[in-house]
Amino acid sequence: MAGSRSPMRRKWPPNLYPSVSKGRTYYRYKNPKTGKFVSLGSDFEAAKKVVLAQNAKLVEDPVARLMAKIERPARTLGEHLIWYDEEVLANKTLAEKTRKDTAQMITTIARRIGVHRDIGVIDRRAIAEFLGSFPPRMSNRYRSLLGQIFRHAVAQGLRDDNPVDMTIKRDFEVKRERLPWEHFERIYAAAAPWFKCSLDLARWSLQRREDLTLIEASAWTDGKLAIRQKKVEGHGTGLLRITPGPQLRMAIIGCLNSAERGDCPFLIHKVPERIVKADWKRHHKQVAPEMLTRTFAELRDQVIPEYARMAPGERPSFHEIRAMGADHYRETLKWPEPKIQLLLGHSSEQMTRVYLDRHGERWTEVEAA
Repeated sequence: MAGSRSPMRRKWPPNLYPSVSKGRTYYRYKNPKTGKFVSLGSDFEAAKKVVLAQNAKLVEDPVARLMAKIERPARTLGEHLIWYDEEVLANKTLAEKTRKDTAQMITTIARRIGVHRDIGVIDRRAIAEFLGSFPPRMSNRYRSLLGQIFRHAVAQGLRDDNPVDMTIKRDFEVKRERLPWEHFERIYAAAAPWFKCSLDLARWSLQRREDLTLIEASAWTDGKLAIRQKKVEGHGTGLLRITPGPQLRMAIIGCLNSAERGDCPFLIHKVPERIVKADWKRHHKQVAPEMLTRTFAELRDQVIPEYARMAPGERPSFHEIRAMGADHYRETLKWPEPKIQLLLGHSSEQMTRVYLDRHGERWTEVEAA
């Protein structure tokens, strides 16, 4: 324990010490971290000011901290979102759909929370109310994006905390009805030739709709089909070269030999009712991913009336063909899960298991006395 100060030094600032030499008093500063002394000469008032200034550096002055907080430049949410888009997102490798979806989410954040609000004063309650206005799954997507946005605000000194950190990720269940193989076959039977080709390619390749619509005829070389999975390509995965079995081979050849294809470079194609120019189109017969979803939904509700009576969010979508196909590979074709995982392009076994378990119940064969 340090000894008590002498009466003479009780009003001195900490770390200031006297030193007497040849009848004269000198002053020294003791560094509390290293214990070393620094001579400050014989002028007491000058030494006192130096030590006070040095002590202020070692122990943050709460008044100075609050003053800095008041004086630091404010940034509105709108300004910060523009900065985040130009400096952070622009330097990330994102799939085109992910970039488009993120841009839409940022627009919603700006509109709903307020572009003119100071990024430094938006509190946890404002974030919680915003997240609470969405269904659980979408709420969690916004929570993840907001967490990144405010993390950068903290890093830039625009605020002291991340208001998203104390919000809670919401639990949700996938309510969408699974698509049984027999229902798929009924939809398939009612489909137009161009959509039959699309359905065949989807159920045997297990690829996402965005990737299906971008497969070109040139990707079929040397008996293999090359596919770039846009959603995961930025993570260093998703480059597949598939050696097809008889079913997928027939699907590919059916697309290549379609009477409608002509000079269209894409495996999935459709003669449009009218030609509409669009920036994303490289050929007038090119099909948008949304057209696959829309065409499937129309056929589904026409052919299977029980789906039409369900809530829209519960009806199986085109995307469910991936889960249905994966389940067929496992249960009927007896493929092991690691092989299915590679075809789906999942980075983890857990994600593949979610797809497989979501699709249907698995009964365990047991015996009893």
